[in-house]
Amino acid sequence: MNEIQIGVCKAVAMARIGNLVPLIHDPLASPFKAAILRQLLPDLHLLTLVGMLDEVLIDYIDTQQISWPAKTRHDLFNRIRVVSDHTGTLDADELQKIRVIRNSIAHSADSAFSGKLDWDGLEKCVEVLAATFVALGIFPVFPSIAARFDRIPEFFDDDVGPSGETFVHHHSIAATVDGVLLLRFGYDVSYFPPEAPSGNDV
Repeated sequence: MNEIQIGVCKAVAMARIGNLVPLIHDPLASPFKAAILRQLLPDLHLLTLVGMLDEVLIDYIDTQQISWPAKTRHDLFNRIRVVSDHTGTLDADELQKIRVIRNSIAHSADSAFSGKLDWDGLEKCVEVLAATFVALGIFPVFPSIAARFDRIPEFFDDDVGPSGETFVHHHSIAATVDGVLLLRFGYDVSYFPPEAPSGNDV
């Protein structure tokens, strides 16, 4: 994959990892944490994805040597309109709707807590953007991008681990593109035996 393809895949992959995170069980799992993530993350992922769209449109205008209309501002609104007129294959109306949502997030006085999108709304935007990237020749077919979580236990049957732990859970959250690993984040949770009573404990 080239640099733009990797960037698009990473942006979509991080959005799908973000959607998976609230579903992961951990010792401190709570509905409150999931609700906060739903409030924060979809909006932030949309900003990244629309940034990728803008970069792709700028590159397409340059490589296709599309003449820019006189007295027309160089902004995302007009890039969508100009490229859509040139190709005839973009869903310009849906792209403009996504642009409006993006602006409402980016220019909100309280943008970090704007909550303009939920996960379903973000996924609908991803579908429109994926079709756009295919129409612009970034991908021949948009790849299958999936997130997954694994928790693998490791036991120390006859002894304790190197730090005195009795067993470890290896947690991993990852994203694949057409089945090939793209991103992975991991962490371990160690479990230690109760402390043996000291000589002063009676």
